[in-house]
Amino acid sequence: MVPEPILLVDDELEMRLSLSEGLALEGYQVETADSYEQAWAKLASTPYPVIVTDLHMPGGKSGMDLLDAVKGREPRPLCIVITGYATLDLAIQALKQGAYDFLKKPFRFEELVAVLNRALSHARLEQRLQDYQTHLEARVLARVAEMHRFQDEALKLNELLREALGAESEQRAFEPLLEHLQTHYEAQAVALYCAHGVDSWRRSAQVGQAVFPGPEKLSAPSSMVHTLEGWEGQGEGHFVPLRVGRTTVGAVAMAFQGRTAFATEDPLFQLACGQLVAVIHALERLRGAGVAG
Repeated sequence: MVPEPILLVDDELEMRLSLSEGLALEGYQVETADSYEQAWAKLASTPYPVIVTDLHMPGGKSGMDLLDAVKGREPRPLCIVITGYATLDLAIQALKQGAYDFLKKPFRFEELVAVLNRALSHARLEQRLQDYQTHLEARVLARVAEMHRFQDEALKLNELLREALGAESEQRAFEPLLEHLQTHYEAQAVALYCAHGVDSWRRSAQVGQAVFPGPEKLSAPSSMVHTLEGWEGQGEGHFVPLRVGRTTVGAVAMAFQGRTAFATEDPLFQLACGQLVAVIHALERLRGAGVAG
């Protein structure tokens, strides 16, 4: 079966009936019109991929006028023109006006079917190309919007970093960034652990309500991201190391009440982790200078 409806335009009732009945037996859906005016009214409500029209219709406007009007409004429908007064000049004129193909009366029914099949295949290909272009444009717009969101997020994180570097205590230094992570990923709680020696942790800051495991219950600092065990919650928990090269300098613990779409590969999360590492290093330098406790 051919799902697309075809519009057949001819002022001769016998021609309309014979062609529409024959095409219906071939599996086509066929709608008919007996004049330019009737065809134009049908085109206003139905997007026909292919139109078959007689060029010469007595009185009013002709099939050539219909062809010109269709192409002037919507170039997508493919028009096959039929006439009993075919000349080379008329054929060339119809093709120049945008006709897909040209049939001269009398023609064999098989010729019309062959032309229709080619036209419908062409129309489907054009539709797929149009759909692809529309999809591609939507993807580009989405990507541009994503880049703008990332830029806004980066600017906000940089502002939080400046705020953190001017904080009076370790908790207040990490809090703005942790609160941002909590809000952005809708986490129940977020905690920061700093590497303490080669085989232990210390919890430096936390935001949100969740009971995280004490540092003594965590495994030695590792470069492996793993599921956070030992916190009092029914959802997901993530323990994400912060590294500089091969050295683990800290970790972010993320607790969620239920299932979450959070992913450590998220560029924004990676950017925030970089900001936390910068704060860790800044505080270490201050301690080395005897400024921070």
